[in-house]
Amino acid sequence: MDLQLIILAQQYGTCKARNGRAGECINAGTCASNGGTSDPANLCPGDKSIQCCTYGTCRNRQGIAGICQPVSTCSGISDPVNLCPGGNNIQCCTSGDGSG
Repeated sequence: MDLQLIILAQQYGTCKARNGRAGECINAGTCASNGGTSDPANLCPGDKSIQCCTYGTCRNRQGIAGICQPVSTCSGISDPVNLCPGGNNIQCCTSGDGSG
C-alpha cells in the first residue's frame, strides 16, 4: 500500500456514496487504479478530482458475504486479511450476525 494514498485518505476522510456504500475520499484516478468506483457527486472536500471511492463485495475467511469498505466505517466485523482492493484501511466488513 502506498503511504501517500493512506495519507490522502486520512486527509479527506470517509464518505457515503449515492449507492449507499461507505467509501473513502481519494483522487478518482487513484480509486480506479486500486479497483474502486468513484462517485462524482461532490461528496468529498477538495477539488473535483477528490471523489467518494467505493469497492465491491467480498467474502471473509469463513465465506460470509460482506462489503469492502474503510475499517472506520464498519459497524460489524472487519477481516484484516487482504480480501479487498485498495489500501490496508479497506477491509471486508460483514455484519455480526453473518447476514453480510
